[in-house]
Amino acid sequence: CAAPPQAPDPVTRTPVPVSPLPSPQPAPLLDPRRTQVIFTAMQMVGVPYLWGGSTPAGFDCSGLVGYVFRTIGIDLPRVSRAMANEGTAITDRAALVEGDLVFFGKRGRVDHVGIYVGEGKFVHAPRTGRDVTCGAAAGASGTLCVSARNLVVSRYPGTGPLPPVF
Repeated sequence: CAAPPQAPDPVTRTPVPVSPLPSPQPAPLLDPRRTQVIFTAMQMVGVPYLWGGSTPAGFDCSGLVGYVFRTIGIDLPRVSRAMANEGTAITDRAALVEGDLVFFGKRGRVDHVGIYVGEGKFVHAPRTGRDVTCGAAAGASGTLCVSARNLVVSRYPGTGPLPPVF
């Protein structure tokens, strides 16, 4: 008969020190007006493009932006080139916040505007034959992003809950 199997020698394990993972920082809360801008802009996805349009029956790019910002009490000039002078300039693309405006053009001349909605995307009314859409903010209609503007300056500091509404 064969001898019964023997238990293996106990293995001594040395604990490996593990540094704790940094705790994730919650994203800062958006000003409720920014949330309203994003919500309204996303509701307009699918509305047909209409040159000169500024209602949910049809929009051009600046008509869409003007309509959305009027919902939070901000009146903007009618054309994208004039809108590009409103608010505060954003010089670092990494500093874009949902609700900011992004402007496109060729040779530095603004000819298109959209609303940044996060994750590198924006809502805009692209051109005749296309509906309002949400797409990559890297470029629109073969143009380059030439500037961005912040129209809703106030943001809630900290990461706690929104203050109560009375």
